[in-house]
Amino acid sequence: MLSEEFKDRMRNDAELQELRRKVYAITGQLKDISFCIGGKYTLEEWKEQLKKIVEEHDTTSQ
Repeated sequence: MLSEEFKDRMRNDAELQELRRKVYAITGQLKDISFCIGGKYTLEEWKEQLKKIVEEHDTTSQ
């Protein structure tokens, strides 16, 4: 279970929320923007993964 502190950090992280919006606009899939409890990413690694999706899309769409 996620602590309230962790949930608040996720909600209040403007960069994370913007990345989630961009990735959802690209893929249209909630699974791509959902944090997996007990998953393979920390919060920072998850943000890096989302950045990678955005960068790859920007590169291929130009």
